[in-house]
Amino acid sequence: MEALEIIQQVAQTVGADSPVTTIANANDGFTRRLVGVTNRAIQMIMRERQWQKMRRLAKFNASVLSPAYNAGSGGLRIKQLMPDFDFVVSANIWQESNIFPLRYLMPEEFLALKISGVGAAFKYFTVANDELLILPPLTDAPLNLQLLFQSVYPIVENRNNSGIRKPYIQFGDDEPVFNGELCVLAAIYKYKQEMGFDYAEEMQDYQDRLESLKNTDAPQITLNAPASDTSALAGLNIPNAVIAGDND
Repeated sequence: MEALEIIQQVAQTVGADSPVTTIANANDGFTRRLVGVTNRAIQMIMRERQWQKMRRLAKFNASVLSPAYNAGSGGLRIKQLMPDFDFVVSANIWQESNIFPLRYLMPEEFLALKISGVGAAFKYFTVANDELLILPPLTDAPLNLQLLFQSVYPIVENRNNSGIRKPYIQFGDDEPVFNGELCVLAAIYKYKQEMGFDYAEEMQDYQDRLESLKNTDAPQITLNAPASDTSALAGLNIPNAVIAGDND
């Protein structure tokens, strides 16, 4: 459901004096308030759980020639690879041409292996200092990798079919990744709460719909793994740790 339809339904429910026809550069305070409430409602939904709908698959070339490469650390700056990155949700990173994954190591394990040296037979990675670090060290020969991560941007921009993810609603054809009915219920609840009205019934309606959708929030993305291998979708939250003393 697109943003304009969501806000129109909210406006109708809370008793708008006139129908909302546009939200981009709206010049009336009521519409601007509804846009703000709806954005806050969507952020509330996003915090309710680690939604499968917020998971994204990044495909990228890992090499020293990448614009995201940091020569000081030998890692790739994650924010340049994936601007809406939150955290890694896969226990592995996969090479597109290989069924064998890069295995995750805790940062201290990664550092120990980096110091002791590692052959080319196996590849490993960790996440530290907002960077993706890989062993053996990257070269100018690109590794075609894919990584499953959690996004922090819940809005899809449909304008010009861009498909860009962004944090807030701006245009009428913007579309939240979440169920449209849930967004409407959440926005009505938030509006009444913020305006100081009784919102107990609206909150219950939202929570009931939320619980029903949680039960159907099934995985939608798979990595390049053998059919029998589910380790890459284990849902492991890999922390963005700091490797102390690693200034190579």
